[in-house]
Amino acid sequence: YIQERFRQGLDAEVGKLKSLALTKEEEAQMKESGACCAIIGRQQRGRHLWYEIQKTGRMKDDTQFFPQTEIEMMFKPYVKKLIKNFDQKQQAIESGMAIRPITAAEILSHLADFGIDSQLAHGKIRQMSGGQRQRLVICAAFWSKPHVIALDEPTNYLDNDSVAALTKALKDFKGAVVTVSENEAFVNEIANEKWVVEGGKITVQQIRDAKAR
Repeated sequence: YIQERFRQGLDAEVGKLKSLALTKEEEAQMKESGACCAIIGRQQRGRHLWYEIQKTGRMKDDTQFFPQTEIEMMFKPYVKKLIKNFDQKQQAIESGMAIRPITAAEILSHLADFGIDSQLAHGKIRQMSGGQRQRLVICAAFWSKPHVIALDEPTNYLDNDSVAALTKALKDFKGAVVTVSENEAFVNEIANEKWVVEGGKITVQQIRDAKAR
């Protein structure tokens, strides 16, 4: 799962977002003569970013640089998605995510940190329990060594041992954590601040000092 998800150096799940994925209509537009078919480079020139583009029907080395503002005016809206996808890849390279080896040893070591042993790792996902699948998804979220983790009801389907392991991992995590959860004990363990949404209002409650976690 992790090898497939990160094999191109960035998170494949991000590429599935509607804001990044091309529609069939947009893919057809890319094939039109003279259309922008790829973003292959980026440069900072003064205050503006310039992108190197390839056009359909041109030789691969026949490329041109344009400022982003001009690209968005010259070409159809799908080009914004190409730019976002390129920026995501560059971000992965600059953060070191793209160079983390997708080897069996590296993945098994990472899985073990989340309580997924070698035997379970070599099995089928469909044979995992709900809690084990949840643990796998959380494990994958940490693969890129992020600065911020956002979790939606992360304790659902987890047994007590898994909740305890997740709690410890989040408390040890040096970045920021944002979570939506109805598990009050879990929230009180990992959070410094709690936003309670009730009766159409948001109440902010300070749990502990911001540096305490």
